[in-house]
Amino acid sequence: MGVKVVEIKPDPRHRSRWTITLEDGSQFNLDENLMVKHGLRVGVEIDTDAVHEVAREDELHRAKNYAFDLLVCRDYTARQMSKKLASKGFSIEAINTTIDALKKKGYIKDERYARNWVSSRLRNNPRGRSLLKAELLRRGIDKSTVDRVLDEIDESTEYQAALRAAKAQVRKHYSKLNKVVARRKLYGFLTRRGFELELVKKVIDEVLEEREE
Repeated sequence: MGVKVVEIKPDPRHRSRWTITLEDGSQFNLDENLMVKHGLRVGVEIDTDAVHEVAREDELHRAKNYAFDLLVCRDYTARQMSKKLASKGFSIEAINTTIDALKKKGYIKDERYARNWVSSRLRNNPRGRSLLKAELLRRGIDKSTVDRVLDEIDESTEYQAALRAAKAQVRKHYSKLNKVVARRKLYGFLTRRGFELELVKKVIDEVLEEREE
């Protein structure tokens, strides 16, 4: 059996949302477009199942809108977006449905996120493969995707990134150190950033050789 809608009034906190009051005293909040879609107005009867379905549809609508607002600013991995949606109190069903929809439309693509992350790191804040891998895994990207993206990094690009980082470190912090101490400091600096030992040695040799010239 249905219950009548006895009052519909705008939600003062949210534009384009309305508070609907039923004759049993219960209330629910709904997007204006969904209210029109379902023909809700004062005097209309709506049954309990329909109320739940409308509420479910509204939650999904809000979850998608929130996700789109976030994606305007930057890319997110599927895991990152899931956490953001969960922090706003959305249900597991709404979160999973939203993530699936975003993936299908290409708004969330972990492989693209990983490529952009690696490119940005190598350009602005150089990291070696092992540290890049750890960072991407922490962001919820699966291992096979991470490995595939990291395999695309050519040795020259990684070498030049390490070289830039090492030169900047020498210029800012190690310029007055003797060669032995500078070598030790650079070794620690580059290995902590995830660069492999063979590459580290080559970079240090080049940097210190240039410093002696």
